Amino acid sequence: MSSGVGFDTGYKAPAGGSVGAYKSKKGSAAYGRNSRQTAAYGDDRTLRASQTTSNAGAGAGTTPTKDCKELITGKLYFSKASSKPFDSQQCKVINIDNAYLYEGYNSDFGPLTLNFVHKFVKEIDNMFGKYSKVIHHCSPSYKAEANGTFLMGCYLIISQKWSIKQISDAFGGSYLNSLRPFRDAGVGPDDFPLTVIDCIKGMERAVQLNWYSKGGFDCFEFEQMLKHGDLSWVVPD
Repeated sequence: MSSGVGFDTGYKAPAGGSVGAYKSKKGSAAYGRNSRQTAAYGDDRTLRASQTTSNAGAGAGTTPTKDCKELITGKLYFSKASSKPFDSQQCKVINIDNAYLYEGYNSDFGPLTLNFVHKFVKEIDNMFGKYSKVIHHCSPSYKAEANGTFLMGCYLIISQKWSIKQISDAFGGSYLNSLRPFRDAGVGPDDFPLTVIDCIKGMERAVQLNWYSKGGFDCFEFEQMLKHGDLSWVVPD
C-alpha cells in the first residue's frame, strides 16, 4: 500500500506511504510532499473533526435515515447522502470531508495516510463513549465516497476486529468493488489501479503482523517525516 497507507510497529518507525500537511490555530505547516493533505487541529493537537451539523435535529432523538447503511446493528451507520443527517441526543454525525483533505498533484485523490486513519479510529471510539449511535457521513462524490469507505473499513478492522468478508457483507454485495480505484499521481492513463478493498486488506495484514498498533502509533512522529528527508518505512525494523 505504498501509495497511501503505511505501517508502524510502535513508536520507532512510522511506516509507509504519503504524508501531508496540518493546520493549527497559528497557521499551516507542510510535513510532506507525496500527497498533500490537510487536517484541522486545536492547540492541544486533538483532532477537531469538521462537523457543521445543523442544530435543527439536536435533542430530537433522530433515527438514522433510510439513506444510511447500518454496519453495526443499532450503533454504527455510513451515509453518502447529499444532505447531512442531523445530530441528536443519542446519535452523533461525523463528517470529515473538510477535515481530511487529500490534495493530489494531478488526478490522484487518495487513499488518506495512516495518521488520518489513526485519528479517525480514535474519534469514532471516543464518540461511542458519549453516544449510543454514530453516523459517518461523506459527500456523494467518488473521491469522498472512496476515502470515507476506506476509513470506515479501517475502523472496523482496527477497533471491531472484523474480517474483510464481514466488512464486505455489511456494506452489501459488490459495493466495495464498485468504488472508484485510487490511482498514481500521474496525468496519463492509470495502469495500476489501487482499489479500496486492496487498501483495507493491507490494513488488515498490518494489524495481523502488529505493524500497526492503535495503542502504539505516534501521529506526531509520523507528521515530522519531512525533517528526515520526507522518507517513511515500508517494513518496520
